Amino acid sequence: MSLAESDKSTAAAAPPGRAPSRYASRSLTEGSIPKTLWFLAWPSIVSGLLQTLDNLAKLVWAGALGFVALASIGVAQGWVQLFNSARQGLDTASRAMIARAVGEGDIERANHVGVQSLIFNGTISFSMALIGILFVDFLLQILGVSGEIVEQGRTYLQLRFISTTSFAMLWCSGNMLAASGDTMTPMKAQMIARILYIVTGPFLVFGWLGLPVMGLPGAAIAAPVGQLSGSVLTFNALFTGKSRLHLSFKGVRPDFPLYWRMIQLGAPASWTQGERSVSQLILVGIVAPFGDTVLAAYSLIQRLQFFFNLGQLGLGQAAGVLAGQNLGARKLERAKQTTWWALGYCCLLSGVVGAVVLAFPTLFLTIFTREPHLLEAAIPWLRVVIFGFMVLGMANVFTQVFNTAGDTLLPTLVSAASVWFVQQPWALMLSGSEPHWELFGWQFSLPVVLDLGDIGIAWAMMLAIFVRVLIFFPYFLWGPWWKKKVY
Repeated sequence: MSLAESDKSTAAAAPPGRAPSRYASRSLTEGSIPKTLWFLAWPSIVSGLLQTLDNLAKLVWAGALGFVALASIGVAQGWVQLFNSARQGLDTASRAMIARAVGEGDIERANHVGVQSLIFNGTISFSMALIGILFVDFLLQILGVSGEIVEQGRTYLQLRFISTTSFAMLWCSGNMLAASGDTMTPMKAQMIARILYIVTGPFLVFGWLGLPVMGLPGAAIAAPVGQLSGSVLTFNALFTGKSRLHLSFKGVRPDFPLYWRMIQLGAPASWTQGERSVSQLILVGIVAPFGDTVLAAYSLIQRLQFFFNLGQLGLGQAAGVLAGQNLGARKLERAKQTTWWALGYCCLLSGVVGAVVLAFPTLFLTIFTREPHLLEAAIPWLRVVIFGFMVLGMANVFTQVFNTAGDTLLPTLVSAASVWFVQQPWALMLSGSEPHWELFGWQFSLPVVLDLGDIGIAWAMMLAIFVRVLIFFPYFLWGPWWKKKVY
């Protein structure tokens, strides 16, 4: 069955008297590329905006609690991202499979992948959350952070691990809808989840309306409330036939060969996410000797990366879905042109946002903290890493296109090379205040190239991002990312 025919069958299956959503019926393999890209991208961009507001709100709350709370969030986020990386590779695999199946017009296969993905994701996320909860003290202490950060971060991190399952269900279901061409429903789900989080968070953090003052743990409790509420919307779309997909658990049995293929396809993507999380944790170990104030500045800058990626993650995801569906429809040139359009839009967005922040760094940072010593540490970091953040969107577009095309190994290798051969060693060689370093019990030394102090770490982060983009460009032109098989 062709994609056009599947679209007709979707329309025919719509509830009587109700027109199907354009996102459940519009073909993504025909028509104007820039219009189709924006049609698919703008809901994802709004979702990215909501995620950014979510993270900025968390920074504002933590900033009001003090710089130790800011540092605790940064440390906890590294471990949560690392544990989530095992599951996020499965999202990449299911997105590639569903996009390719929809492009080929094989909706039955797309439905099967969707149901099995939910089962596999739920199992993995629950298992990883249990491990994290049991070993939380070890995870915090191994980084060598201060006892005050361990005390503030312990309960917060445990609660974050508990919420990983609700996070997994929201993102897994949203990714499947997006891969089928429906980015509107995930946007609405994210809107529900993020607004509930932003509204309820301060009541729990600061004890408004007579509620107990919970501090950081209050922010962690508010998260699953919003995530579960948003999941109701995405599950409703998936299981009632309101989207191009129509899932059902009736007669479902575990498909272990499919799980194995998901692992094969998603393992490189999981590795990419995992090694990035490990690299951030190691950077915490490199930054920690410079003191809690510098560690808070690093945590703040890392979280602000979401702001600089505003719109670019949505464009990357849309470009990946379009590329995957067009490859399924055997329209290679259209897949390539989609990527070029997404890269151009990313350059425009990042240029505008970066110029504004670079011109007014103090004004921007005072939104989150007014502590003079923290601002003094954070402003130089921001002025350096902003140039890397301005090209990071391009790296995200390439990664999403390659991953959704089924080429998950190349982004993994490039990311690993840029982190472990550029970012980490140069962070040591440019900060250079200690000739010998000990991380996770390992002792080693590197030559001091420049003694720039903590700001040398910021230069290393920026350099790694540029190296990643410079490698992606020739590979995109040469291939063979479009020849990969996903089944």
